[in-house]
Amino acid sequence: MNNFCIIIPTYNNLLLTKEAIDSVRCQSVQDFNIIITDDSTNDDIRDYVDSISDQRIRYYANKPSLGAVRNWNKGLEFADGKYVILLHHDEKMMGEKYLEELLSDFRKGYSIIISRVIVQDSKGVRRRYVNKLTNFFASHPRLLFVCNTIGPCSAIAFEHEKMKMFDTRLHWLVDVDWYYHLLNGQNIYYDRHIHIISQHGHADQISMNIDREAMIKQDCEILNAKYNNLFRYELLAYQLIQYFKEIIKRLV
Repeated sequence: MNNFCIIIPTYNNLLLTKEAIDSVRCQSVQDFNIIITDDSTNDDIRDYVDSISDQRIRYYANKPSLGAVRNWNKGLEFADGKYVILLHHDEKMMGEKYLEELLSDFRKGYSIIISRVIVQDSKGVRRRYVNKLTNFFASHPRLLFVCNTIGPCSAIAFEHEKMKMFDTRLHWLVDVDWYYHLLNGQNIYYDRHIHIISQHGHADQISMNIDREAMIKQDCEILNAKYNNLFRYELLAYQLIQYFKEIIKRLV
């Protein structure tokens, strides 16, 4: 078994997928495999994987497409490394020692490592994800239903035995629900020295192609029913925060 299994769910974006794959292949730690689960409507990514002929990469095409969340779960089902990372095709590891640092952290006895996130837009502008409270919220994961201070799923590396599947009924809050199950009661380390780059603003970005307000409302209803209103106040606070953020955005 390899130390790391990197899952890369993809959809119709060869350029970003190349960057994600390259960011893994250049690592100083080479003890990994890459699982690509492809929801694309063309063969561009398949052809690219065939062209580089890297035996560490396992490619799976979905015919028909599964949709985003089911595609993520498919990748998790194939995961076989000691440590697992779900790296979406619009994300990449920053620097060649990313896995080396993670391995060092895991060897200290932690079961889950959280890294920092840098958001990069289509113009190349970078900003750090606001995460001063990340460590505290991750240690009290129900607070993530109020505010996601972690960012994208790729910021979390976890032991294979801790793996959880995503709730396919959810859309906007699917990652937060996953964090809650994954982090609750675990030995977590927040490593501020390693970074994931998350690229925003491209045409196939999921959050740009859904009705966010409707999805948030629907997800909150599902979560309240799922947890018997255990997080009703957290979810209400989340909806209020999103409402005021939208008002501020429109005013600015």
